Amino acid sequence: MIKTIIKGFLIGAAKVIPGFSGSLLAMIFGVYEQTLNIIVNIRKITLKQLLFLFNLGFGIILGIVLFSMLVKFLLAKLYFPVMLLFIGMIISSVKVLFNETKNYLITFKGTSISLISIILVLGLDFIKSDSLITVNNYLYFPLGIVEALTTLIPGISGTSIYMIFDVYDVVLDFYANIFNVNNFINVIYFGLGLITGIYLVSKIILFFLEKYRLAVLTMIFGFMVGAIAILLKDTLLVNFNIWDVTMGLFLLLLGYKMVNHIFKLNA
Repeated sequence: MIKTIIKGFLIGAAKVIPGFSGSLLAMIFGVYEQTLNIIVNIRKITLKQLLFLFNLGFGIILGIVLFSMLVKFLLAKLYFPVMLLFIGMIISSVKVLFNETKNYLITFKGTSISLISIILVLGLDFIKSDSLITVNNYLYFPLGIVEALTTLIPGISGTSIYMIFDVYDVVLDFYANIFNVNNFINVIYFGLGLITGIYLVSKIILFFLEKYRLAVLTMIFGFMVGAIAILLKDTLLVNFNIWDVTMGLFLLLLGYKMVNHIFKLNA
């Protein structure tokens, strides 16, 4: 039980880190497909499976809330070095995906899939417009759907997509205040979007992972490479000094080593 809660906590923490995928970590921890199969066959759920989902979900929510507060504070105080820490973590995740897909990547199909994925992510960043996003209660429904999609598809970071469309701060504030009574309506809209997204795509995702696993992982590899480029570009556009650079390079390496160690422990 405690082990499941700890895994959930780390997955939840990963979900609020820009560019890092909680679902990829869930896959590494060996709980991703187990959870997805329970969701797909929810009508046949057992007491043991229900307890597993409760413990995992409790850990995820705890990780999301606590790390949202921490990330919000750190980004406000140390934006440049903290973003480099996140980028280092993403690079380590990309390396894991590369090692798993490298033989497929060198084929024409694999190269095409990864390039299209990279272009798609960069294109979304290019066409984004602040005028397209209106922050109100109804915004939380599509944000919930995005959260569902990026939770179900391992490797795709919801936070990266939020950053591309300039709503990351909105989501981070939402997570940090999720238990605030004044946030109740937003939680309802977000929850409805989350449930809708999970219901619509869980079976589809499971099918493609079973039938076209390498192609899916290659697509995810491309998404994450594109996310690194966008996050690096946005980070370098802010004001920084030599202290930020020194600290940032140290944290970049630390983030890389830290995630690499997590993957090795669960290999």
